[in-house]
Amino acid sequence: AVVLEADPLAEVLVESDLILDAQRLGGKLVGPSLRMDRVDHVVDVVLVVGDLARENAFGRGVLLIGFAKASFMVFGALQKFLLARVVNVAEYGAFSVVNNAISIVNNTIVQGTIQSVSKFTAEDDARAGAVQRAGLRLQMFLGLGVALAVFLAAPLVAGFVKAPEHTSLFRLAAAIPAIYAFYTVFVGTANGQRRFRVQAGFDIGFSISKTILLLAGAAIGRMAG
Repeated sequence: AVVLEADPLAEVLVESDLILDAQRLGGKLVGPSLRMDRVDHVVDVVLVVGDLARENAFGRGVLLIGFAKASFMVFGALQKFLLARVVNVAEYGAFSVVNNAISIVNNTIVQGTIQSVSKFTAEDDARAGAVQRAGLRLQMFLGLGVALAVFLAAPLVAGFVKAPEHTSLFRLAAAIPAIYAFYTVFVGTANGQRRFRVQAGFDIGFSISKTILLLAGAAIGRMAG
């Protein structure tokens, strides 16, 4: 047997249709003394419908963001799986060392930027554009500054992780924090405006682009020598 659960939104809409049908009959089904009560009830119905619509939109947003975050993990695993078949063991080990070190910087930038931009955007939707522009201006100094610092400190970082032979890779990876710095401003804006579909699109698109560029770069480097 199939059990169908009642949809609260559908019930409210059906009820409101019945009330409106009664009112269109010119009071034949409801007396004058009850007509204002019915009007008040219609207002209540409309408010309930709005609340349910917002809850449903939020629920869909949570599912979209959850799906996007899951895609990060899937594409991350796919990157490692495919990369191991493009480069040799030594090269894969070098990638892992550099990637783990750079991830510490990236995670700090990502979390700090998204939360800050999202907070200030959510406080006043009318200021979303101004907050986004301020975030981009900040990252012109902060994001590019961090990237420059990683580039200049590459020998020190490589020595710290006991991989001085990978200094050139750390210099190359210095571009990654700069890319993340600007990307996270747009993600934070979408999150603060509750545009979860857009945010999920950013996350999934970024994961796909990162996978393609990483594998393409590894293949080109492999062929070059």
